[in-house]
Amino acid sequence: PRRLAMSDQPSTRFDPLPAALQTHLQHRRPLIAARVAVGFPTLPVQWPLAATTLQRVVDAELIDRDDCDGWEALGVAFGDTLAQRVPGLAWMQVTDAWGIDAVLRYADSSLQIGASTLLLKRVEQGEVIDIAHLLAWLEEFVATRADDYA
Repeated sequence: PRRLAMSDQPSTRFDPLPAALQTHLQHRRPLIAARVAVGFPTLPVQWPLAATTLQRVVDAELIDRDDCDGWEALGVAFGDTLAQRVPGLAWMQVTDAWGIDAVLRYADSSLQIGASTLLLKRVEQGEVIDIAHLLAWLEEFVATRADDYA
C-alpha cells in the first residue's frame, strides 16, 4: 500500500471542550466516586482521587472487564489525577483521523494522552493495570519528551 505523504495525513485539531463533552466528563466522575463510596465506605472520596484509590478500584475489580462506561469513567478520574500532577496538562477536544474525543493535551503541543483509551486498551489486552506506574511513566514522558511534540 502507498504510504501517506505528510501533506496527505489528516490534520489533528485541538479545541476547548465544548459544553456537551464537558457534561459527558462531568457525568463520568460521580460513577467512580459512587463505586469508591460503596466499595470502600471508610475511604474519603475527594477529587481528584488519589492514585492509591484508583488502584484499589482496579484491584477490587469494582469495574467488570466489559464495562466500557466504567473504564471510561475510571479513565476520566485517572486523567484528572494526572492533570493535577503534571502542570500544563488540560482536558481538550481532539479531532483527528479517528474521530472526536476528550484527551489531555500538554500546553500548546501536539502531545495528547487519551486517559480512558489508555486504560481500556490494557483491559482488552488482559494487561495488569498499575496506576502508580502509569502515572510515573506519563509524568516522566511529558517531562522528557514534550519538546518532541512542540
